Amino acid sequence: MKAFREGLSVVVVCALIASRLGAEEAKPESLPPSKIPEAYKDYEFLDDSLSPDKRLAFLNPKREIYLEAENYKGHLYLASLSPFKIVATFPGDFFLVRGNHAEYSYEWAQDGSAALVTQDAKWGVNKVFVVTAADGKIVDLTAKVRQLVQKDFEASKAERYNDYYDFIFTEEDRTESGWKFDGKGRVIIDCTCTTDPKEIIKNRWMARFKGVWDIGKATLKEVKWARVQ
Repeated sequence: MKAFREGLSVVVVCALIASRLGAEEAKPESLPPSKIPEAYKDYEFLDDSLSPDKRLAFLNPKREIYLEAENYKGHLYLASLSPFKIVATFPGDFFLVRGNHAEYSYEWAQDGSAALVTQDAKWGVNKVFVVTAADGKIVDLTAKVRQLVQKDFEASKAERYNDYYDFIFTEEDRTESGWKFDGKGRVIIDCTCTTDPKEIIKNRWMARFKGVWDIGKATLKEVKWARVQ
């Protein structure tokens, strides 16, 4: 019986090792490109940002680099892996959340023609960019929404969210609303703009916004929004 148990243990261990090796082989997206230029030695490709055709990925500063730096200045890039080439450079410095870590999320269109890049924030999103793979054109979708609701916010005379932002973006239900591809070359936008995500300030401003960004025509369509409070 003892010999049987020992034999069974060996079989189980071998099976687990084989399973792990197989899992590692099934994750080509975790492999770095063959060569990153010296100018980008402090950067790395994000494992979860590989395009469907495995040609492009997002390049961000290595975590240990920006966490240890006192005043870090860096950028987020979209690049081709082989050969290495910067396809798009995102505006502004690399985004730091609460001063200690960066949070981005990525979603590729099913055909790999475009990607959504989201700077995540405490209550929802800070910025949402859509970038096209063919030409690296970047559009700040949150800026497009701001342009349409800004005047109403100013007319409300509401208090600003803080010293940095007049209002922020939240989602009613992150599983249903937000900023998502629809599989037809468009991005569906469903969000709330507000100066008070906790809804505790009397003099607050809030508006629900819905719209569709047509990527090919670079146009915001089917816009519907109204002040909630």
